[in-house]
Amino acid sequence: MISSFADIRNVSFSYDRKKPAVRDFSLSIPSCRISSFWEENREGVFVAIIGPNGSGKTTLMKMLAGILRPRSGTAEILGFPVTEKTDPAKVLAYVPQVLELGFSLSVLDFVLLGVSSEGRLGKVSRATVQKARDALRFLCIEDYAERDMLRLSGGERQKVILTKALAQETPAILLDEPMTHLDLAGQIEILDLLKKMSWEGKKILAIMHDINLAARYADYTVIMKDASLFAAGKTGEVITEENIRQAFSVVVRRAGDFFIPVKMF
Repeated sequence: MISSFADIRNVSFSYDRKKPAVRDFSLSIPSCRISSFWEENREGVFVAIIGPNGSGKTTLMKMLAGILRPRSGTAEILGFPVTEKTDPAKVLAYVPQVLELGFSLSVLDFVLLGVSSEGRLGKVSRATVQKARDALRFLCIEDYAERDMLRLSGGERQKVILTKALAQETPAILLDEPMTHLDLAGQIEILDLLKKMSWEGKKILAIMHDINLAARYADYTVIMKDASLFAAGKTGEVITEENIRQAFSVVVRRAGDFFIPVKMF
């Protein structure tokens, strides 16, 4: 039996009574890459959530991260129930689309906020600092350590936020549009890293806007439309010309590994 990365059962949420942001959403997302015979292996999984603006992607992710409480239904991440009485940070790290800091903080100190402290109360051990520096080195930004978070560019800050998530050492990472503020080279760099992490066992769930990048990197794809689940499954079977036409109201044609827009309707 295939274990689940996320089990979502009849989840709904509304910011007001007029229109639901997520409506009766149910889905079981596998916790590993799936072979052509639907057999489980030991690797992790890279899951992409795509869909038009306003389809409920960020709201769904915030419920999975424990930031928003569902109006109805239940959700579990790796068997851990996400409720108002639990702390999902034990199993997942969340990377928001935008993080606004109202005070000055060094990059190293910011990353340390995500590392489990091994020192005495009020002190940070050398091992903890080393974990933070190792995370910065993993993203090749160790030279950022003493820089001020407020003086970083949007792309630089996004890399640091991802570094903090890595430093939490959780089995799952949830990312809301992780390529925000990144140029093309930065996007590929981050996606290559996330893919590598999934090969090493991490469970990655990312909201993405670029369908071609989702098609290239994701093992499993969820499409949302009108606050509901539109389609879900292995990426090659879900990201198709017909599904894109129906979900995004855009006609595309496939050219090799790419989908090229033809017209809207």
